[in-house]
Order: sequence, then C-alpha cells, then structure tokens
Amino acid sequence: MNNSAAAIRVENLTKIYKSALGANEVQALSDVSIEVQRGEIFGLLGPNGAGKTTLVKVLLGALRVTSGQGFINGHEISNPAARRKVGFLPENHRFPSYQTGLQMLLCFGGMAGLSRKEIFDKADALLELVEMSQW
Repeated sequence: MNNSAAAIRVENLTKIYKSALGANEVQALSDVSIEVQRGEIFGLLGPNGAGKTTLVKVLLGALRVTSGQGFINGHEISNPAARRKVGFLPENHRFPSYQTGLQMLLCFGGMAGLSRKEIFDKADALLELVEMSQW
C-alpha cells in the first residue's frame, strides 16, 4: 500500500445493471472518476436514481463493476484488504431481529476476515462498549 495514496480513487467506473435474461440494461454509473484525499470531507450528492448508492456498493465490493477501477487506501476494490477499515451503515438497515449482538459480530467479523477466535476475543469488550452485552 502506498501511504501517499488517496483514501478513495475511482477511475472511469461504469456499472450497468442487466435483466435476468440480459434483454434490458440500465446504466447506473457512466465513466465516473473521483479522488478523495485522506482527511478530506467529501459528500456524494444527487437526485434519486443518480447512482450514489450504486457507487458506494461497488466500492464496498457488494456489486461488481462493469468497467473501470476503484481503490480504497491504495488497494484495488476487489482486494478484501481495501474494505478492512471501512464501515457502512445504510439509512434503512435490515438487521435480522432474531440475531443477537454476538451473532451479528460473528457475521460481520467473518466478512472482515477475522477468525471465530479473534471475534470471540474482542466480542465482550465491543458489546460492552455499545451497551449491548445483555443481548
């Protein structure tokens, strides 16, 4: 990783959604390029359907890019290391009501590449920190 690298860099990124049979296409992002420096405050503004959420989901690896490149902290977005120190909380989260705080930590810790032992080692302190240890 290059320490002087931008926190977020997107180069000519395009995302096209295709229907199940490939007959219909919707271009959500078209040749987007941005660069956000470390410590910079950056806002992503636009009307509904402009592609803001699509861009964030592409950067977080939840959607595959159609073309172009993205980097987080110098790591290609396809590399799990790019997302290790990135958090995302959508406006309307959908956490399953039947899962406990510990189960959520196991799920997200696993997605971050932590072993079950690492998660359990940190879980008590984290749940206590956010006052969720009783759940």
